[in-house]
Amino acid sequence: MLRWYVNSSLHVALAALALVRVTQFLYCLPSRPDVPLFAFSATVVAYNFIKYYESWRKHQRSNNANAAAYLTVFFLPAALFFACRFSVEVLAVLAGLAVLSAAYVLPWFGAPLRRIPGCKIFAVSFCWAVLTAVVPVLESAPVYPSDLLILFAQRFALVLVLLLIFEISDFYEDDPALKTVPHVVGVRYTKIIGLVLLFGFVALELAREVAPVRFATVFGTAFLTAVFLKLAAPERPKTFSRIYAEAIPVVWWLVLESLKFWKTYFR
Repeated sequence: MLRWYVNSSLHVALAALALVRVTQFLYCLPSRPDVPLFAFSATVVAYNFIKYYESWRKHQRSNNANAAAYLTVFFLPAALFFACRFSVEVLAVLAGLAVLSAAYVLPWFGAPLRRIPGCKIFAVSFCWAVLTAVVPVLESAPVYPSDLLILFAQRFALVLVLLLIFEISDFYEDDPALKTVPHVVGVRYTKIIGLVLLFGFVALELAREVAPVRFATVFGTAFLTAVFLKLAAPERPKTFSRIYAEAIPVVWWLVLESLKFWKTYFR
């Protein structure tokens, strides 16, 4: 059951939903359910398409591919339903993300983005930063361009570090020709790069006047991510990166939900 949950992209979709809710909390945006539910549905569709496109195209049957197909058929109308509630500007942004996601497996740029050396991790981080940080803000409230840029940079950095943990975990499975960061600079220097990114993630939060509690959750998330980055190794079980590390955004979201509950009912 757990393997099905992960292979069907439900776990990674929950992380996307969590990051949208984090954005809504940190920027005091309206708690609209359609934005995080869209992020969840769209992530299931996009990730299943990316993971199982070749199997579906070649009509290769497997339990994972079949289950993913059923879930994709279910969540695609759901994503379209929630998207219909968005502004034209946000729909234009989402259309660009859809094209970029499709190009991840389709050779629209001469080769799929996943096969272009050094491109994969940055394309994924960009899509996640736009979906979970920029879209909720654009859809719900006006914001200064500088604040939006800081939020985008923070989210891009955090997702990039989480992906570095994945690349370290998949060091032996990834083709060296793809030039993933660990293959290019080694595992040790990959971790150093990740720590620098996490330092920037926290430092950008200090660029604005924020409440101490809010900063504490940001710092705590960075610290937890740094611990996982330090412990990451190619020899560790895949559950380390694909379940536990991927749950870091969910932990961040649940902490914020708990603080909101405490403030509402015990103050």
